[in-house]
Amino acid sequence: MTDVGSVITSDILPRVSATTDHAPMDRVVTQLMGEHPLDSVPMRWGFDASTRLVTLVSGRRVVVQTRGRGPASGAIAGHVRDAARMLAAGGIRTPRLLGSSIRALDEVFVFELDDGVPGPELLGDPSRAVRLAGAMGETARSLAALPLDGWPRDGHWMSADSVRQGCAGWLATMEDPTLDHDAAPAVVAATPAAVAGAVGVLVGEGWVPVVCHGDYVPANVLVAADGTLTLLDLAGVTVGHPLLDIAWWVLIVRHHHPGLAARLVPAFIAAAGVDPAVLTDGRLASVALLRATELAAGAPDRARREHHLRLQGSAMAWLEGS
Repeated sequence: MTDVGSVITSDILPRVSATTDHAPMDRVVTQLMGEHPLDSVPMRWGFDASTRLVTLVSGRRVVVQTRGRGPASGAIAGHVRDAARMLAAGGIRTPRLLGSSIRALDEVFVFELDDGVPGPELLGDPSRAVRLAGAMGETARSLAALPLDGWPRDGHWMSADSVRQGCAGWLATMEDPTLDHDAAPAVVAATPAAVAGAVGVLVGEGWVPVVCHGDYVPANVLVAADGTLTLLDLAGVTVGHPLLDIAWWVLIVRHHHPGLAARLVPAFIAAAGVDPAVLTDGRLASVALLRATELAAGAPDRARREHHLRLQGSAMAWLEGS
């Protein structure tokens, strides 16, 4: 008697993988979902994780995300599930995690496909872009209002002293002579002085930590037809500085969409309930610069390091003009 499962695995999967060109990932998706991928299309948005829209043989579509973890890193699937549950309790929509798999150097997640348009696709329409900024500001306010119980703490962003200690490690990493900084040598050279200035702005300032997304940008939301947001990429949700998400959103918009920033940033800041003085008194630019420095120092490859170095350069210019 023929084993139907073996026929599917030996016959259909190789042909499907020839189409999707992701044979190892196809096997993981098959194990998690109980059916084979038929098609796989890379998602346009996203940088720190590889994300693909996968169509299964039944016609069902799911989102498959792969995140590097390194041999010593802990699994984050549990954190993602807990984050989704606690965010939902606070009225914040997130995609449903259908399954996950841990491999040697990465972790694979399969999410239910939610209705909605990726945030960046709205930025070409000025009126819709302003509405997106306002909606993301409101969601940032909702995040910051969540109870802190149950969330992990980001030790680098709990106080001015912890930020200062973190900077010492980030700078030491960036001074490693084995790292290739050819793409932004001027930024690397200016980093120690710029970081010292940014820390100086924050020193002596007390703050109450809040729940932070960690990569709060237009690319990490889906916008439904009614304007409702679905918050994506929950791997970095922690408790940290109350301006961390605000600063990162503004930096990304200023850097990638300078022509829109004059309209979008005030709408975002107002909806988030943040004092607009942070735009000019150096606090927001300082947080953005230090966050970009942290991410550049911890980047796992040259492309991501170069990306965050360029963001550092933008934050430096912003701080100098504050």
